[in-house]
Amino acid sequence: MSRTLTAAVDTALQADHVAIVAFVEMNFGSGFVRVCSAGYSIDWDGYTWTGLGNLAAIEAIGESADFFAHGVAFKLSGIPAAMVTIARTEHYQGRPVKVWIAPLTANHAVLADPYLAWIGRMDVMTIQVGKTATISLSSETRFADWDRARTRLYSDADQQSEYSGDTGFRWLEQLAEKTLNWGQAGGAVPSQPPRIPLGGVLGSALAR
Repeated sequence: MSRTLTAAVDTALQADHVAIVAFVEMNFGSGFVRVCSAGYSIDWDGYTWTGLGNLAAIEAIGESADFFAHGVAFKLSGIPAAMVTIARTEHYQGRPVKVWIAPLTANHAVLADPYLAWIGRMDVMTIQVGKTATISLSSETRFADWDRARTRLYSDADQQSEYSGDTGFRWLEQLAEKTLNWGQAGGAVPSQPPRIPLGGVLGSALAR
């Protein structure tokens, strides 16, 4: 992942004491859920990020020189009821999740521009509901797809599920069992091959 940082962010991260807020964006089917680790909501990048206060439980983001599928786990506490409903009822596995790390100024303003530390896909979500709700979410990178078997089929139903309206495989199932008789009018199969007089063939050849 790129290490491009603005000068202000780079300077802030080298300080002895750094106030940092984490922004997490989860892309659900009905829309985005955006939260941050501050104890209050923050307006950044044109959106309001709901402050949970206890979003600090983010697993260390690992990297390696080889193509290893590193994952990251999050633990979000104090979740509003509306977010719990989304997490319980909507399909989320395989959908994008992003994490930004943002140093803050002495006045708790977000320095431009926060560092995009993680891009992955939501995997498994566990919800615990008591006085407050806690969501534990694991995520993975796209490299995890390399080890997954491809279960796609060359059928019309499978093609329609991915590309609605594409009829390229409409007749494929029928062709699998279809008997084609080439060169016969009406598809009729002769009981015996046609007989050609040998003399006529030789005479025509000699005449040339």
